[in-house]
Amino acid sequence: MFFRLFTVAVVAGLTVGCASSPSSPPQAEASEPVYLAFETEGGLEQVARGDDRLVSSQVEAMAGRERLQYRMDYALRSGVLARSLAEEGDRSADLPSEIGRQMITQAVEFSLSESLGAPITLDVQNRQELRWSFNGEARAESTQAALNWAPEHFALNLAWSPPRQTVDASQPLDCNAAANFRLLSVPVMEQAAMDYSRRACQVLAPARGIAELDVATDGLAWRWGGGYEQAFMFRRVRPYWQHQGNEPIEAAYELSLAHRQSLANWQLGMDLAWRRFDRERAVSAVNQPDRWALDLRLERDLGPLAVTARWLHANDPLWFLPLAAPVERERVSLGLDFSRWLMQSMPAAGGKMSASIDHVEDAAGDDYQQLKWSIELTW
Repeated sequence: MFFRLFTVAVVAGLTVGCASSPSSPPQAEASEPVYLAFETEGGLEQVARGDDRLVSSQVEAMAGRERLQYRMDYALRSGVLARSLAEEGDRSADLPSEIGRQMITQAVEFSLSESLGAPITLDVQNRQELRWSFNGEARAESTQAALNWAPEHFALNLAWSPPRQTVDASQPLDCNAAANFRLLSVPVMEQAAMDYSRRACQVLAPARGIAELDVATDGLAWRWGGGYEQAFMFRRVRPYWQHQGNEPIEAAYELSLAHRQSLANWQLGMDLAWRRFDRERAVSAVNQPDRWALDLRLERDLGPLAVTARWLHANDPLWFLPLAAPVERERVSLGLDFSRWLMQSMPAAGGKMSASIDHVEDAAGDDYQQLKWSIELTW
C-alpha cells in the first residue's frame, strides 16, 4: 500500500495548479502575493527504500514576495512497524527499545526590505518530538529564534532559545541568549574578521555543587584563514553569585589560540588557553585549577577505519568557578571508529562500533587507565 498527495500550489487571485516539490515554488509574477504548497507521502514504497517514515508531510507558504515564509514538516517513524509491513511480521524475539516516534518541525522567516544595505531576517524554529516505547512515552521540544543582518562590511546576529530544563553533565553551561557582531573587512590581513560576542548563560551542574547560577560572557576574537579556522580570542566571564545571596567573586579572564588544519586525510585541531580566575576561592590548595588548558586532537581517515588521538589538559568547562567540585586534570586517549567498516560489512543493518584506550589523571592526582569497546546495532 502506498499513497502520495502531490504538491498543490495556490496563488491568491490566480489559479490552482500542481508542482513537484514544495521546495520549488512556481515563479510568481510581481502581482502574486501568496503561495501555498502541500505534499504528503507514505507506505511500503518508502520502507522499501530503507526509510522508516510511515508518513511524511510538508507544508510551505510564502507571502509578500517571499518576505514572509512558513514551513512545517511532519514525520511518523516506526522501524518496528516498517519491518512488520515489509516482511509480513517482525520475527525478532527481543523487545525493541522504541516502538515509534513522531516529529513536527515548524519554521517562520520574516525578511524586511534591503533599504538598510541588506535584508534583516527573523527566523523562528520549533521542533517537537514524541517517542513511544514499552515503558511509556517521552516528549522533547526545542525552540530557537535568530535575527540576522549582514551588510557589505559587517554582520550582526542575535540568537535566543528557552532556558534548558534538563541537566546534562556533559554540557553544564546553558547559553540561551547570544549576540555576535562580526567586522568582515580587516585591513591588516585578507580573509580575516573581528568578532565581538556577548552571551547570557546559566550553570546547571548540581553534581558539582552549582545549580542555576547566572553567568555573562564577553568575547573578542580575531579570526583568519579560509573559513576563519584560526583564531586568537579574549574572553571575560562574570558569575553572578550575588543573585543567590552569596558574596560576589571576581570576573575570570581567558586568552586562547585556536588552530585547525587539514592535510590529505589528516585533521589537526589545537585549542590552547591561559586563564586568570579567583584562586583564593578554590575548594582547596590541592584542587586549584591550572592556569593553562590544552585540547590537542589528531585525526586520520583510513577509509573503513577512523583513528583519533587526543590530549586534554585542564579541560573543565566550569574553570571560572573555583567553588565547583573539581574534575579530572588530564586525559590522553586513542580512539578507533569502525562504524564505516560495520556498515560496509552489514549493509542491511545500521549501527556504530568504536574502541578507545584512555590514560586519566583524576582531580586528586591519581592515575588510572580505561579501555572501552562500544557496539550498537539496529535492524
